[in-house]
Amino acid sequence: MVQKSYAFLGILAVLLMSLGFVSAYTSTQDGIKVNVIQELPNPVTPGSTHDIQINITNNNGTTIDLSWVDTTDSSGITTAVPTNSSLTNGNSAIYTLTYSIPSGFNGTVNHKVDLSVFVGSTNIANFHPYSTANYTNISTTLIYGCTDSDANNYDPNATTDDGSCTYTIADGYKYCDDFDGEKGDLEITSFEINNNGKGDDNEWEYLDEIEIEVTVENTGDDNIDDVIVEIMIKDDDGNTITRRKMGLDEDEFDLGRIKDGDEEVAIFKIDELPIDLDEGTYRIYVRAYDEKDEDSNCVSVSEDFNDDDETYFEFDVTSSDGATVIVKDDSEVILASCGDKNVEVRFMVYNIGDDDEEKVLVTLEDSKLGIYEKVVIDNLRDKKGKEVVFFITIPEGLDKSYYELDIYTYYDYDEDEDELDEVVAYGESSEEEGDDFSIGLEILSCKGPVPSITASLDSEAKVGEELVITASVTNNGDDNNFVVSVTEFEDWAELVSVEPASLLINEDGVATITIKLVPTKGGFQTLKVNAIVDGEVSNQAVSVNIEEKEGLFANVSDTLLYSISGVVALLILIFLVLIVRVSRKSRKPEF
Repeated sequence: MVQKSYAFLGILAVLLMSLGFVSAYTSTQDGIKVNVIQELPNPVTPGSTHDIQINITNNNGTTIDLSWVDTTDSSGITTAVPTNSSLTNGNSAIYTLTYSIPSGFNGTVNHKVDLSVFVGSTNIANFHPYSTANYTNISTTLIYGCTDSDANNYDPNATTDDGSCTYTIADGYKYCDDFDGEKGDLEITSFEINNNGKGDDNEWEYLDEIEIEVTVENTGDDNIDDVIVEIMIKDDDGNTITRRKMGLDEDEFDLGRIKDGDEEVAIFKIDELPIDLDEGTYRIYVRAYDEKDEDSNCVSVSEDFNDDDETYFEFDVTSSDGATVIVKDDSEVILASCGDKNVEVRFMVYNIGDDDEEKVLVTLEDSKLGIYEKVVIDNLRDKKGKEVVFFITIPEGLDKSYYELDIYTYYDYDEDEDELDEVVAYGESSEEEGDDFSIGLEILSCKGPVPSITASLDSEAKVGEELVITASVTNNGDDNNFVVSVTEFEDWAELVSVEPASLLINEDGVATITIKLVPTKGGFQTLKVNAIVDGEVSNQAVSVNIEEKEGLFANVSDTLLYSISGVVALLILIFLVLIVRVSRKSRKPEF
């Protein structure tokens, strides 16, 4: 406890006496934006090296040349700046500056460079990106080592535990032996490893996402109020691997109350198996116990662990047989719409090999989208990762909603060659090693190429007689299924048929559709022929002049019709006069 208290006081002293700030630099000139995206840690550590990352976006309208000069003004600090290079219009790139702080350094780090931008021989802009951090040595000397008195390599002089403690695991050791052995009513009824990465349940690979699922049952007749599930991981030499070293989110899970006869599940997660974890064999020990009385209720054996040993689960950490510069497979899907510009694509690149890589070329490709972008990473050290950022343009008129953008890494750089020439400059690549990396692109909204529609009348247009219209639909996109219909005819006709109403039309193909209606009203009428593909509707208006149905005088001229009407009216008048005269003669005289 004394050593741990010293450790706490030492850490508190560092927090109180190490003061500093990070100054985020951003500047834009002539369409060129420069901003520091990875700054100095705060505080910096004497005797260490650190990277500064600067993102540059060129919207100047032409290719620019970049010239770097280090102007760091802190004594004893050396800085490696990027080599002079070019950046084409509409693109962005990340440049890395590596600086080294001498051991024994004490003061303020003022990291600064001069960046000159040229178009040809003309200097069009100047930037001075910087990042500042402080470091102040403290009088108290921290002694790192193993502070656990139960460990094999306990150091009584250590004030800060460095995770180096080792322990001897005896044959038949059970995790509950640290309490009072296996006792009570708790039982580990299930233990599962779910590997969501490239490896499997018993062989884990770097960057794998792991879930460790432990099911605990209360087999007794009484409730157990506060059940804790704890896991411990050791390497083949018996050394305990810290939670942080293994990448565990937690190594202890509080299940709370488990009623009699019930069971609860604890889930431990590793989001990314760390790439600096040594290859080899590891063991997982699990125990579930009553936090209020661990000596009376503790279980650490399970039939689910191993066939030949129920006290631990064994697995191996192995590196991939393929590329040593890799990209994690489950990078977040990019969301975009057709026509979007400067869509940000961001992901991590890792060096899982044993050698530092001076330069790594990363390409982002998709032939259908016309995307082929390159970024160079400088100084990717072994067992480290760096983020890369691309900016892409999404074409118009896409016919799919999901794409996989291919990612390739090129490494083992030959400094005598152009860093952007992957064929010559790099001795190895993920493509040659058979590793496929990609990132998803989901198109949220997009209209495909509009089909062409024409229509012509194939019969006489008369009321009461079948009207035949022939429509042609041309597919201007990829092979696809079309649905054809007619609308806006209901007021003047009855639909008989549309054949075919649905069909597959190949790319650049033309299909013929026959539409039959029976007009119920004469005169100038219109309808629409609709083609539906991928939920998008295209239509073409069709106009027809419908003849009225023929009557008794359909073929009589207007003049003759008027003459006949006059004669009929005259005859009717004469008839009425005769009726009146006859009526008067037949009337008797009155006296």
